[in-house]
Amino acid sequence: VVESEEKAEGSVSLEAVARYLEDVIKAFGAEAKVSVEASSREVHFNIETDKSGLIIGKHGKIIDALQSLAQVMVHRGHHRRVAVLLNVGDYRDRRAGILESIAERTARQVLKTKQAVILDPLPAFERKQIHSHLSQIEHVKTHSEGVEPNRYLVVEYEN
Repeated sequence: VVESEEKAEGSVSLEAVARYLEDVIKAFGAEAKVSVEASSREVHFNIETDKSGLIIGKHGKIIDALQSLAQVMVHRGHHRRVAVLLNVGDYRDRRAGILESIAERTARQVLKTKQAVILDPLPAFERKQIHSHLSQIEHVKTHSEGVEPNRYLVVEYEN
């Protein structure tokens, strides 16, 4: 476990967050070991378990919820915000590939039809990945609309 920032008054350690995640996962009926990697800008909680499907949940709902819990705990009492990411196996890498495919397919559709495309609601960190990927494509612009948890991405043609 690497913890590079000092603990703020009233905050919990990253190790305590990892133990909390292990307890929640145990309540789901799975055993897991959670390790932490931290830098000044990001905290990664890596979950090792034999029941990764249970931890990920349908459409990533459970891992996203666990990530939200971890984010609240990490941010509690910290003056500087850091990105918090949970991963089980290579789920986030596979998901990043899927998001890239969605972005490319959407960009092709927008460039071909010159009509806006509205994507399904996504968590903020996934919207950010698509925004980032599409920002590199000429004549395509993006913005988010809606209110969490139903915030979605709009991809538009820009002349």
